[in-house]
Amino acid sequence: MFSNTVGGDTIEARLTALDAIVDGLLDDDMTGFSRDDLAEFFQRFETVLRKATAVGHRAVVEAAERRVPEDLGCRSINDFLIGTLRICAADAARRVKGARKVGVWHTTDWKDGGPTDITNDDLACDACHALVHDGPGGWATRVAPPDAEYPGRTEWIPPPHIAPEQTPQVNHRHHLGDLLSAALAHYRARRDTELREHRRRWLREPAGDVAGGEVP
Repeated sequence: MFSNTVGGDTIEARLTALDAIVDGLLDDDMTGFSRDDLAEFFQRFETVLRKATAVGHRAVVEAAERRVPEDLGCRSINDFLIGTLRICAADAARRVKGARKVGVWHTTDWKDGGPTDITNDDLACDACHALVHDGPGGWATRVAPPDAEYPGRTEWIPPPHIAPEQTPQVNHRHHLGDLLSAALAHYRARRDTELREHRRRWLREPAGDVAGGEVP
């Protein structure tokens, strides 16, 4: 049970629902899945797993920035994860390394009035985050407006020396659902084209090759 803090009840409800959903997936029967069904399941489930990993990275960053390990008597964030999650040292090191490579940063800086909650958070590696600053050559970030192609996403605005028009860009690397959706759409379009071509060639075969002499 989470303490009575802002967002605690919502997070607990989501974790409870997530636990129930995973239990349901464990009990689901996949024996009736076709090959295409299994391929789509793998792709969609992988998207969920990567999002869950990103949530784990965010929690590691939060714990480290709030000095939670030190407050609990742990020597490091690694020791904190080992003791809390009952995982091995190698697994803890891997998680910390992943969190450091893909950190959670504020779209609008706190000093500029940005809130310190998930509505103002986004994922970015240290190198990309260092590019965002107010000085010459610095990138800027903002939340895409409702009428944008990707409303609510973080838009990266390049400096004039890189792109004089400074057209905002969206990084899809941490939104794999977008990439998978595009890949699935391409796969389905190609499959439909191949099926139409196969049917066209099959219909051109002599009628005697079809049982009963009729084309279905």
